[in-house]
Amino acid sequence: MNGLQVQIDRLTADMIALTELGYVPSHPDAPRVTMKTLVDRKNALMVEQTALRDHLTHVERVMSALNEREREVLTVFYCKNLTSGVALRRLERQLNVEQAQVYNIRKRALRNFAKRMGYAHEGE
Repeated sequence: MNGLQVQIDRLTADMIALTELGYVPSHPDAPRVTMKTLVDRKNALMVEQTALRDHLTHVERVMSALNEREREVLTVFYCKNLTSGVALRRLERQLNVEQAQVYNIRKRALRNFAKRMGYAHEGE
């Protein structure tokens, strides 16, 4: 989301610069960058930023609803930038379980996560 804020800030600075400089394209065929174009782009980025923030809040709420083991397994497998082998070994040690149990926890956690996110099909 910081990237979106950077884009919004740059567009704001561009809008100010255009206003101060009275932007005129250098060639008649050059694409026209108008204040309206910049305002529209800034508004679109702000809408996108809000949607991403809302989605992140929903993901955090769903993760907090999982049990501790499920949350830990999903975090280690998908958020720690580890290869699956490294993640698996870490979880076996951390949870004091065998490989098959880690996979079972992950499967259950993914199913619960998907269901709570609203991605699961009826009957699953």
